[in-house]
Amino acid sequence: MYRTVSILVTVVLVAVCFYLVNQSEVWNRYFGKLRLNEGYKYEVIATNLKQVDNIAKTSNGELYATLERNYPKGELIQISDEGETTIILDQLDRPDGLRAKNGKLYFTEETENGRIIEYNLRTSTQRTITKLDSAEGLAFISEEELLITEDKPKGRLLKVTLFGDVSLILDNLFRPEGIAINKHGVIYIAETGSGTIYAYKNGQLDSMIDGLSKPDQLAVDKEGALWISEDATPGRLLRYYNNKLETIVDGLWAPQGILVDEDSILVAEQKRDRIIRVSKLSK
Repeated sequence: MYRTVSILVTVVLVAVCFYLVNQSEVWNRYFGKLRLNEGYKYEVIATNLKQVDNIAKTSNGELYATLERNYPKGELIQISDEGETTIILDQLDRPDGLRAKNGKLYFTEETENGRIIEYNLRTSTQRTITKLDSAEGLAFISEEELLITEDKPKGRLLKVTLFGDVSLILDNLFRPEGIAINKHGVIYIAETGSGTIYAYKNGQLDSMIDGLSKPDQLAVDKEGALWISEDATPGRLLRYYNNKLETIVDGLWAPQGILVDEDSILVAEQKRDRIIRVSKLSK
C-alpha cells in the first residue's frame, strides 16, 4: 500500500513539475510551438539575432535589421539569403525603426536624445538627421519627409524632413510605436500603451481597432490589408482587412518588426532572436 501511494505521489509531482515548466517563459521561449491560422505556414530564415527589432529590404532584395541593444552593443546588420549576418554599423544605442529608400537606410535610436540616422549603402557613410526623445516608428510620407513616433506616455507623431526640420502632427499619444501608410494616404498608428490602432487623415484621428495586447509594428500589404505585431509573450501576428481582424500566428515571443515581402510577411521575433517568414500554403 505504501509503495502504491509513493508511486502515485511521484507521478503527480512529476506531472505538476512538467506543467509548471511547460507554462514557464523559458520553456515557451525555446520550445513553445507557433499556432498558425489554417492555410498558412512559416519558416525560420535567420537565427542568433540578439534583440532583433525592425527589418527592411532594399529594392535589389538586400535584407537588413536593427538589433535593439543598449550602447555599445546596438547594431545595424545585413542578412544574407543563407541567414549569415554582416555588421553594417555598431556602437549604436537601441536602434529601432528601420526603412530602406533610394539606396539608403534610415533608422531611429529609441533613447533620450536618440538619433535619426541616414546610412548611405553606396558610400558607407552616415549622417544624423536630427535627435528626438524615444523615437521608434518610422515611415516615409514623401520622398523627403519621414513620419516618426516617440514611444513614451505622452508621445508624439512628428514629421521630419531629410534636412532635419521637425514639425508636430499629433501629441498626447500613449506610447505610439508602429506606423504605416496606405495608398490613400491614411496613416495607421499603433498606440502600444492603450492597445489601440488609430487611423489618421486630414486632421481626423479615429480609433479603428482596440483591445489588443501591446500592438507594436504595422505594415500594409498589396491588397491594402493591415498587418499588426503584438509585443507580448505570447504575442500574435494579426491581419485586418474589410473590417475583419484575423489571428494569423499565435504563440510568438515578443514579435516586433514586420515586413511585406512579395506574397509573404517577415516577422522579427525578438525574444527568440530570429526572423521568420509567414506565407500561405500552396493550393
